Amino acid sequence: MDLVDEFAQVRAEIRVLEDRAARLRDELLKPGVRLRSNQHEVILRKSTRRSFQKELLPPEFLNAPRFWRQSEQVTVFVRPIEDDDLQLTEPF
Repeated sequence: MDLVDEFAQVRAEIRVLEDRAARLRDELLKPGVRLRSNQHEVILRKSTRRSFQKELLPPEFLNAPRFWRQSEQVTVFVRPIEDDDLQLTEPF
């Protein structure tokens, strides 16, 4: 299998599994659901998280370059090739 096709296939499989896991998680969070089987136990732990609300900062802070750091990352996108992208004959 071609590397690109295999990567796209794995990504598709991951999406299916993540969707299934999200549906199962929603079911486990419903009141009264049994959280233990013969092989596994689900533990629910609540936590709190603080988040910084940068939108409340004045513009002079938000627009000051000294408060920002620039970094680069590579994101890999996979998309199917459209039929109209495929040319079987040479154009004249």
